[in-house]
Amino acid sequence: MQKKPDKSLIFIKATVIALGIVLITSIPALFILKNRQKNHEINCSNLEIKINSKIAEFKTEENSIIILTEADKQKKQEIIKIDNRNCPKIINRFIIENAR
Repeated sequence: MQKKPDKSLIFIKATVIALGIVLITSIPALFILKNRQKNHEINCSNLEIKINSKIAEFKTEENSIIILTEADKQKKQEIIKIDNRNCPKIINRFIIENAR
């Protein structure tokens, strides 16, 4: 008479095989994601903005940054809006003249 395999032993073998498959497929996926993140960081360059006066107000929104400068001697203020989604870039830059 042949002995029937134990059901718990079959379950343990199936679990080990399934975990092995998950491990084998997840390691290459992690390397691909890591390389994709490095490539994205390399493509972005630093944004340098020259502001002539002090910053009066600084607001951050979901995908952008807004900078309002103090009025200078000619009573001019600047509003600078920067897009901060993937790579920072200037969207708008306005100069406002105060009549005060």
